[in-house]
Amino acid sequence: MTLREKSKALLTRTFMAGVSAAHPDRFMESGIVRAALAKVIQETKGRTVILGAGKASAAMAAALE
Repeated sequence: MTLREKSKALLTRTFMAGVSAAHPDRFMESGIVRAALAKVIQETKGRTVILGAGKASAAMAAALE
């Protein structure tokens, strides 16, 4: 494997690790978010309105469901 190929593989793995760490599924599954959502759902009697803007809003809404 050439230096260029090794560098490309390292950068690709690093990028993918960053994308994976920032994915909304991981964020929405955290204990803090889960506790906050449970409180909101309890206070709203189970009705939740999702309003989002940006590239991650659809993924975050799907993670909430």
